[in-house]
Amino acid sequence: MLKYFLLIPLAILAACDSPVVFEEPQPQGAASEDSFRPAYQGTYLCTGDSSILVVTEQHIYQESAHFIVDERDGHGPDSLLYQRELMGEHGLETRYFLQGHSLPLENTFVSEEMLVGTLLVRDTLFTIGPRQQVRYFRGHQLLNYQSDDGNWEVLALAQENNRDLRLFRTKLPEDIDALEAITPVQQRLTEEGEEQYLLRPSKQAFRKLLKSDLIFQECGYYEFMPEQQWAEFLF
Repeated sequence: MLKYFLLIPLAILAACDSPVVFEEPQPQGAASEDSFRPAYQGTYLCTGDSSILVVTEQHIYQESAHFIVDERDGHGPDSLLYQRELMGEHGLETRYFLQGHSLPLENTFVSEEMLVGTLLVRDTLFTIGPRQQVRYFRGHQLLNYQSDDGNWEVLALAQENNRDLRLFRTKLPEDIDALEAITPVQQRLTEEGEEQYLLRPSKQAFRKLLKSDLIFQECGYYEFMPEQQWAEFLF
């Protein structure tokens, strides 16, 4: 019997319709970048739910660790686990894989009765491309997601001096008059019947929105983790 035990909960950056969307990637007129800036790249621990956020040149993904117990013969023909010989630091090493996953199990223990190990699962949240664009503006890496209707959802990553990250996402505006004084606003309903606002701000107007709390709110704080600290955290 194969058993899974989730060790680290998984959080999602963009899990539902944003209450505020934009007609174009933000800020308007700024160039889209082909990679995340080096200062942002690294591994981070979410203080809210202990999920792990990883920023590479082209991607943002989250990692979750699952404790795997195979109570049958871990290398038998009927097991969901299989083994491959991979080159390691000390030559060829036997590594174990779970069917359907590309990463090998870590920290494995194998006996005739069972195999125990940790499976690292990666969930890609953002990949730079035509429909997922990143722009740098006023100290923020802006994550622009294009939705199926052609409009754009925007999240913002801000970095502290100690390399920690703060994540901001949009919220329902409480002061519509103040918002309309900055940029044109179109109120509408999503397919699920949820209230949503479509904005078309200039670059200067978006700067005001980013500095205010009219539409953006902090939704996550991520502590920078050196590589060795991340390895110790998992195993």
